[in-house]
Amino acid sequence: MEMDWEIRASSWSNMQSNLGKSITHEEDAYKVFDQMLTSESDDLRRPNRILKVTIHKVCYPITKSLLCQIFGPFGVVEDIYLYNGWDWVEARVIFQSKQQACDAFGELHGRNIYDGCCQMEIKWGFSQERRFCGLEQQQYNG
Repeated sequence: MEMDWEIRASSWSNMQSNLGKSITHEEDAYKVFDQMLTSESDDLRRPNRILKVTIHKVCYPITKSLLCQIFGPFGVVEDIYLYNGWDWVEARVIFQSKQQACDAFGELHGRNIYDGCCQMEIKWGFSQERRFCGLEQQQYNG
């Protein structure tokens, strides 16, 4: 933890030293935003057309068909891969475009599918992830 803090502190000082060198304040804001650190795995994930959806407190069956009903209104869903756990489900929802995925992310992150259960936690998937989705886990069509 101390090393992580030192890295963040040095990054903050680097960001501060770069401020003011841009032509506009807007450019400064973009530089600071681009340099902000997040967790190591989130550093590799950028908005793209693949959503990693973790559904917590699963009380009812979660199917590909149900997820198509939930995500379909935001755009063309090209594919969905499901990974089932004991009381959770993880899915990869692949949209036709990044904008469609962004719209779904913004509207659905943190929401419940059913009252009081099946809460969706949404993160960006890895953009190259589609190539590997079906190799180790069974793809559910339906």
